Parts: sequence; C-alpha cells; structure tokens
Amino acid sequence: MLRKYLKKIAPYTDIEILEEHFKSKTEVSGTAKKIAQPLEISEESIKMIRAGGIIGVHEILFGFPYQTVRLKHESISREAFGNGVLFAAKHMHDKSNGRYNMEDLLLPYFQLHPGLAE
Repeated sequence: MLRKYLKKIAPYTDIEILEEHFKSKTEVSGTAKKIAQPLEISEESIKMIRAGGIIGVHEILFGFPYQTVRLKHESISREAFGNGVLFAAKHMHDKSNGRYNMEDLLLPYFQLHPGLAE
C-alpha cells in the first residue's frame, strides 16, 4: 500500500532495502522483512552485508531522479535489545494471555492525541 502512494507521488522512484549484520548471520533479518512488506519489496531483493561484528543496520534508499533519500537505523550496542525486552516486560502486566509483538506494545504511544486531531 505504501508503495502505491509513493508511486503516485513520485512514479520514477526506485526503492532498495540494505541490511547489515554480523558475519555468521545467514538469513535476511526479520526487521528487513518487516520493512519490505508495506513497500512491496520481495525478500530476495533485499541487499545483505555480513561482516565482522556488526550489530545491525537497516537502510531504505529512495532513488528519485536527480537525488536520493536514505532512511537509516543503526544499532551500535546489543544493550538496545535488552532495553526493548525490559520495556516489553514492564508493559505486559496488564495484557491478557496471547501473542504480542513490539508493535502491539508501542502503537499506543504513536496514537494522535485527541487535542491534536484534525
């Protein structure tokens, strides 16, 4: 769906996903797969780099005529993942039994405040 809107706004845009991880990680990361879904990019076209002890880098490259825009996230310490686990544990206490992902826990923080609604 996102790709459809982007193509309406900028029909000649190329979209690429690049991801980097430690040398022994063999498969495409789950994060890269999640990013690819709304952009309608196949898993096979995600560019992977495996080198040394890279923790994790995800980049979306939008190639417009005459310019590029890059959106990049880099984890520089595994501590970030530990903080995520602690956040999830803290916010699961009032949830009913079931399966949850981080999106379920974070989504309430991204809801538009009622006073700011259009």
